[in-house]
Amino acid sequence: MSAKNYNIFILGTVRNVEKTIINDVKAIKKFTEKFKTRQFCLLESDSKDNTLKLLGHLRDQDSNFNFITLGKLQEKYPLRTERLAFCRNKLLSWLKQNKLSNNTLVIVADFDGVNTKIDDEGFIDALSNMNNWDAIFANQKIYYDIWALRAEGWSENDCWEEFETLKQTMNEKDALVKAITSKQVSLDVEMKYLPVTSAFGGLGIYKAEHYIKGQYRGVVNNREICEHVTFNESLSSSGSRMFIKTDMLNNPPKQHIQTPFKKIKNFLQKIWH
Repeated sequence: MSAKNYNIFILGTVRNVEKTIINDVKAIKKFTEKFKTRQFCLLESDSKDNTLKLLGHLRDQDSNFNFITLGKLQEKYPLRTERLAFCRNKLLSWLKQNKLSNNTLVIVADFDGVNTKIDDEGFIDALSNMNNWDAIFANQKIYYDIWALRAEGWSENDCWEEFETLKQTMNEKDALVKAITSKQVSLDVEMKYLPVTSAFGGLGIYKAEHYIKGQYRGVVNNREICEHVTFNESLSSSGSRMFIKTDMLNNPPKQHIQTPFKKIKNFLQKIWH
């Protein structure tokens, strides 16, 4: 079927994104412009900039743009991943209140600049292969999102847990390289579909009938975990087929893949912890 047969819901959590939200929303609108219908719902919390004002401006311009604000959550949920899981589950509840046809796709996206230059070619290509996937995730020139990744022979464990273990037997720089940066590799775009049990990379597209079966968790045994992993692996274990769509490219955050070591370490710990 063509894009005109599909309805799209776009979900995302946002905080302090005044510098990127307008361009990213514009890019995602272009990314989905060929589809039958499109609705946004973004969830904001804890912003200290003009994010809320800009969200209101976007809503005033587009009747299909919705947002929820939960105010200050950081005191109640001080752990970042616990807070993210809570917010993503709120969006999941919002989605379930809508009428979802069999031809509904759910896009989970970041709005911090990673999707500003994404184009729809890889997405449109995937529509001709709908019987063979249930979720696809963005790729980058260098795939960066190792914490969210679970793929056999590539990244099979929590990279930060591995980093902490490796530090016991080697210096921090070598541990970071082995646990994380050595796994940030360039994938062949001609491959198109690389099987995973979890990924994200700033943008994931799910068939709605699979997405609504999931539940996000960001903390296990008082330890922060990537909320995408628990969500995706629960779907994978129930039979959902997931792939990195290697020709669906967005922009890797430069801070995730650049040197020197201290800059990488400080940024990754700030973002992932």
